[in-house]
Amino acid sequence: MPSERHAAAGLAASLGFDVGPSVWWEAHASEADADAAGDEPFFLQRPFVEEACADLAWSAELAEALLDGLAHLREEPALARLAWHMHWALFRATPPDALFDGADWPLPSRERLDRQGLFYAYVLLSGLGVLRERYAARGISWDIARRTLADLELWARTHHAQTGIWAVLLPGWLLLHFSGRLFQCGRLQYRLMPFPHDFHFIRHVDTSELRILAGAGMRFRKKGLGTIVDAEEGFTSQYEVREHELVVHVVDTTTGVVDPQPRSLARAEWREVLALGDPVLEIHLPAGPAPNFQTESAQSLRAAEQLFASAFPEVPFRGFYDVFWTVPLMPWFVSYIREFLLFASPSGSLHGPAERRVVPALVQRVRAHVEPTRVRRADGRPWLAAEGILLREELVHFGMKSPRRPHAA
Repeated sequence: MPSERHAAAGLAASLGFDVGPSVWWEAHASEADADAAGDEPFFLQRPFVEEACADLAWSAELAEALLDGLAHLREEPALARLAWHMHWALFRATPPDALFDGADWPLPSRERLDRQGLFYAYVLLSGLGVLRERYAARGISWDIARRTLADLELWARTHHAQTGIWAVLLPGWLLLHFSGRLFQCGRLQYRLMPFPHDFHFIRHVDTSELRILAGAGMRFRKKGLGTIVDAEEGFTSQYEVREHELVVHVVDTTTGVVDPQPRSLARAEWREVLALGDPVLEIHLPAGPAPNFQTESAQSLRAAEQLFASAFPEVPFRGFYDVFWTVPLMPWFVSYIREFLLFASPSGSLHGPAERRVVPALVQRVRAHVEPTRVRRADGRPWLAAEGILLREELVHFGMKSPRRPHAA
């Protein structure tokens, strides 16, 4: 007999789910079973699904697919039980955030996608009541929730267009939307997070010049073109705070390249404005038409600043953080990336550790308005070009054609 802790794992496997090694979603199996009391979960009942789809202004096509999918759940009671386990772990356990690991969600097998593809749509919808409470507690308009949660239909519709099957296969990403940790303001999406890299952003007290300094002990390739991933030759960055000076490696904020030679800066002349662990707003661009730089991008950033200042006053974020992939360039992107202070992407990517490098030459082409060749790794994934910060105090200058700040060379 499997233990209660592993009951959900066996349940998922028996239903054809691809079950990974993690058991985070099993931890409350006993509590979930006790609470279920043999009833059909509320979120798998037709009135709930109809009301949720209408409330979120989802299309008639997606609503119909979700309502039709309820029949498959009734044919497999074990599937409904698994959905209840997931609902409990994500929205009723304490604290729910501690259970989240986007890499370990068990997914329906390809052979059963036509019957189970929308499984996680029901699970995520089960958290609408909790999400309403979180929005109300923060004074956030429910209209923002509608715009944010439209991402689920975007992903489901994309899968349908490609395969003919409605499916939601990115539950870990969409949980950010349904748990009130990611918000869409206009064309862009945002979430609060600690700045993840050991770079120091400093401003000159007299000239307002901005510079980026590499943290101590970072390993860079010989020409400063990004952090070392393998056993490459390179140099180790120095960041030493002395009584009257800083001995540091400076980053070129227009290319992300780190100067291999350390420099000495007068300590009293500079103040730190952002560093590792400081709160930032991470930016995401959902699929769709390219935003207009002068209107949509600027309006979105300013709307996000107002939202987070009002809803999360206890976390005064320092800037906006974005990752720039090697995507086909468009005029709005060229203008957009110029607003950011660029730095090399440290090792460790969304796809796993030690897989992420930087291609600063791409950024140089961006600034020269040259369409680059799409750069890909051997496994077909695109390399990252650079990452960037737009300081909150610089937002007032966003989109201005004249130079608004001196850059360090």
